[in-house]
Formats: sequence, structure tokens, C-alpha cells
Amino acid sequence: MSEQKKFDLLVCIGRFRPFHNGHKHVIDRALEQAHNVLVLVGSANRPRTFKNPWTYEEVRNMIQVVYESTSSPAHTAALTVAPLDDWMHDNDFRWLMNVQRAVNAEQKRIQQWSGSEQEFRIGLVGFSKDHTSYYLKKFPQWGSVDVGAYKQDGKILNATDIRRQFLIEEKVATTLQYLPQPVAQFLYNWSCTSYGQNISADIRESVAFAKEYKEEHKFQGRRELGVYLGKSYDPIMTTVDSVVIQSGHVLLIKRKFNPGKGLWALPGGFGHANEWLRDANARERSEETRIKLSRNVLDLAFRFKHVFSDPNRSDDRGRIITHAYLHLLNDRTELPEVEADDDAEEVKWVQLGLMDPNEMYSDHFWIVHKMLDMIPTD
Repeated sequence: MSEQKKFDLLVCIGRFRPFHNGHKHVIDRALEQAHNVLVLVGSANRPRTFKNPWTYEEVRNMIQVVYESTSSPAHTAALTVAPLDDWMHDNDFRWLMNVQRAVNAEQKRIQQWSGSEQEFRIGLVGFSKDHTSYYLKKFPQWGSVDVGAYKQDGKILNATDIRRQFLIEEKVATTLQYLPQPVAQFLYNWSCTSYGQNISADIRESVAFAKEYKEEHKFQGRRELGVYLGKSYDPIMTTVDSVVIQSGHVLLIKRKFNPGKGLWALPGGFGHANEWLRDANARERSEETRIKLSRNVLDLAFRFKHVFSDPNRSDDRGRIITHAYLHLLNDRTELPEVEADDDAEEVKWVQLGLMDPNEMYSDHFWIVHKMLDMIPTD
């Protein structure tokens, strides 16, 4: 390879929802310093939410249309966009492994195409803005390029603010100025379709529900003589979830209400004020699934409980810590009968190998996998 650039491959990791001018600034600087740039689009396996309103395929199209329309053919050939799946509750190791595999595959592809076996120079490119940029220090084996902040109208662009203007406040015209022209056109067309409008409406409904919920449950401090003393703060909430496994199937419900309306989830919910968590787990499971097994049978099938407290598992209502209970039923030819009730629109036994994280609420896909990994094999 030519020695005129510092790197053979620069890697850029982000969610890019949406792909804005600040993101383009990072990739443009990367293309100046590397022969090849790999853009890994994170959260590629998550359902649509306010945080991830556009799928990986839509984000990939946003990025590709920018560089197909504004860059030289050489830059287009040097840019690769690939998905990067989330994987929670494993101390980032699975996520790190996914990054390493993706970079290694891209390196092999480039070397095979170029026929070069010389030392391959890899770097990570980005902008250290806040705690979400922690990953920049996770790859000491690679070089690093900090391109610095990109400002527009005197401020650093923030994808969260852009999403809020576009989806919640419906200030489409205001939002588009922060996007590369091809992305602005892409999202304008998207917002004009019934498909995009329905997605936006669902997200607005979910965000409005969460806002009202947080206001209703916010701790307001101690009151004396009509005056609140102490600071207000959002509560840390506790829930329970049932992981019921039988014959390679897991029991799931489709949520009837927000948050996560229409997504598949584990049976569960909030405990009552004077209720033991194990009793809350049994009650929620029974209310939502009407499983045709006695509590005694399910108690005998209980294996262990695990607490999931990752801050990233919370939804728009705030911080939620859940206690997941694993019930491992004996294998048999017929699965117990179930019937949707209470907060469940639908309930069914799902094959473990066919769970789809794109269709599951919050971190429930990863909760199931974590619980399965923890089952003793001896």
C-alpha cells in the first residue's frame, strides 16, 4: 500500500441516528488520513425507540448516499459500513469481541484485495465528548485519532437534540440544516410517508407516556409548612421478570401498552408496596400468561435469581433495576397452555434460537441469554 497516509484502516464507531454534519466531519477526517475507513453502526439489533428510531439499514443508506453523492470514487471505494450488535450484561466483552471480529474481517478483505502482506496500520477515529465515548480507550492495540469537536451555529451537534427536534417537536425544517443534504432529503422524504409518520407517532406516544410517568413518580422532597425541603429526584425503580424455560422454548408476552408497546418481553412488572419480590414474580407471571401450571410446580422449577442493574437497560421512565427469576421446567412433548391477560396483548412459547432482539423490549433478549449462560453444566 502507498505510504502517503498514516493508516491503512481507520475505524469509526457510533449509532449515527441520524447521521449529522458532526459525524460527516469525523469520517471526512478519517478519509484524509487512511486508505480505508470502516464505519460500524452500533445498536444494529435494537427495536425502534426514541434512542434508535432508524434501523441499521436506514442508517447505512444515510451514510452511503452522502459519500456516493459528495465524494470522489476513491473515497466511496475506501468506505465500508457494517452493523455492530449490542450485547448487554457481559461487561462489554462480547461487544468488544464483535468489534474485533469486524475489524479483523475488514483487514483480511483489504489485504486479499490489495495482495499486500506488509504491516497493517489500524486506528480508531472519533471525538471524545462524554461518557458515551468510553470505547475509545478499549482498543490499546490500535492507534487513535481524535478529530476534535465540530461546531455549527456555535454549538457541538448532539444527535439526541436533533432527534427530539425532528421526532418529538416536529421541527423538520429546523433539523435538516444540521444534516448533510442527501440525509436531509432522505429524512424529509421519510417523514412525508405514512410509514415514517406512523413510526414518529408511536415514538411521540411512548415519550409522552414516559414523561408523564416520571412526573407522577418523582420524589418531591419533604414538605414542612407547605414548603418542600430537599431536592427532587427521579426514583430508582425495581421490577421482577420471569424467565420460564421448557424444551428449548421461553415464555414471552407481547406488551399491550407503552413503553415497548407491541414488543415481545418476559412476563413481569412492578411489585406492590408490601409484597415480597418472589411473590410479585409469581403474581405478574400468572396475571399476564395464565400459565396452566400451579405455583408449587413453578416454585419447584426455580433455579436461581439474578439482578440486572446496568444503567443502559432503563427506558424513558428512568432507572429500572430488575430481579429475574429462572424457572427451568422438565422437558416434555407438550408445552403448558397459556393465555394472554392483564398487560399482555399476546403470549406464546418462543424457540430460544428464534428470539429476535429487534423485536424484544429493552434488554430482555440479553437477560434470557445471561440466565442460560449461568445454568451450571455439571
